[in-house]
Amino acid sequence: TLYSSYEWFIDGTPLNGSGVTLYNNNTDDSAHLSYCNVNTSQYIDQDDFFMDVYNISAHVSNESIGRTDVFFWEWTVTNSSAEDADDIDQVINTTPEVNESGGESYVRFNTSNKTSEKTGIECSIDFVSFNTSNETEGIQIKVEVLNASALNESELNFEKDSVYQYMDISFNNETLVNNGSENRSIEFKVLNNVGGGSLLIDTVYLKHRGTSGWQSYEPELLRNDGTYSYFIVRDIPGFSPFAVTADYKYDSGSGSDDGLPAYLKLQMLQNRSQSTEEDLDEEIVTPESESEEDTTSDSAGQMTDDVPKSDEGDNIQNLFIGMGVLVLLTILVIVFRKRQRED
Repeated sequence: TLYSSYEWFIDGTPLNGSGVTLYNNNTDDSAHLSYCNVNTSQYIDQDDFFMDVYNISAHVSNESIGRTDVFFWEWTVTNSSAEDADDIDQVINTTPEVNESGGESYVRFNTSNKTSEKTGIECSIDFVSFNTSNETEGIQIKVEVLNASALNESELNFEKDSVYQYMDISFNNETLVNNGSENRSIEFKVLNNVGGGSLLIDTVYLKHRGTSGWQSYEPELLRNDGTYSYFIVRDIPGFSPFAVTADYKYDSGSGSDDGLPAYLKLQMLQNRSQSTEEDLDEEIVTPESESEEDTTSDSAGQMTDDVPKSDEGDNIQNLFIGMGVLVLLTILVIVFRKRQRED
């Protein structure tokens, strides 16, 4: 029977102090696993905590065979607006580009081209920006893309089915961003086509949940690249949960709107794209039908029978013509010689 000892670490620091309880250490490997309960307050300042990534490792040693195995995990730990972790589709965390001029800082976060590994759908938020005269060092943004099913329908003043994407935008210094800044703007994009429907530009809105409920902002259209339409909403009063809403027009020939929410149609579109790519990888062979083979064979047989008959008729005709010419020449020779004798 093999017996092992276990050591747990967070970012290289052994978990053996107060707030850590180890279970099943030095036990029979075949019957038990080692695990530990950790009071995160020993490692995370709960009051100031925003978001961080932690490296968890377990060192499993067996002295009888002189072997130690190390297992690693990377944990992203954050405060979330979602009550259920399954409602989180994607988390984006980044720092900004800051340009200073005349004592004013222009802060711009680039969150574009971020695709969820869970859903395969790209985050609609491209840029978040604001101006401030305060210190911006260390500022971070976090964008949580959430499943629209997590929305509390009783609190909405718009149709849940129209939600294109639902997200929460927050910062590690909320006081600076919400109270010490101005000219707050959000740039976002919406797919032009979803599930066979075409985007209706005038139905696109940015919804913002504030202290008094959901407010609606009509965006300014910036451009259209053929795949996405890009919008901006300027002078946002603050940052918290947002929802992008949009409607699509469906041609009668391709079927009418089936009532599915936009975010579900987006996921279905992604799934269909993946299925199409898989189908293209498979070779398709179409066998010839027996009737086609029989028809070709009969036709060839008829052509084979016709060719000899035509050649035989031509040969007989040529034979008679040759004999006639020969007889005519013989008569001419006889007549010519007879005249020579008479002369």
